[in-house]
Amino acid sequence: MNTFEMIKRQAVIVQHCAVMGTLVTKVRAFRIGKPSSYAQYANSVTIGFWRPRKRREASYRIVQDDSRYLTIEADGVTLYDSRKDVPCDMEKWRETDERFQNRRGFSQETIVLPFTIPMDELRERK
Repeated sequence: MNTFEMIKRQAVIVQHCAVMGTLVTKVRAFRIGKPSSYAQYANSVTIGFWRPRKRREASYRIVQDDSRYLTIEADGVTLYDSRKDVPCDMEKWRETDERFQNRRGFSQETIVLPFTIPMDELRERK
């Protein structure tokens, strides 16, 4: 993957997804790949990043499908906006976002794992 130099800086990567809503990822470092073609898309960009206290790099690939774009923000300043490298038709994005506004796939704040059992309930089972 041809990429620019890694930027070691605490930041948040915000995916603005028309279907899933806004997804936020805290990172301790990131790097932005050079725009290139990917699969059937003529234009894409890969953003590599490292989460706090993690050694392995993870990545997001943004393609020109008008359903999501990504920003990297730190201290209230937008350091990078993927729309600079991969255009996103914001009119189509808004239409899709409005259709899915009340039908988001999940919420990061309200995930309850199915195998979580309260201690009182475990004691009663014995």
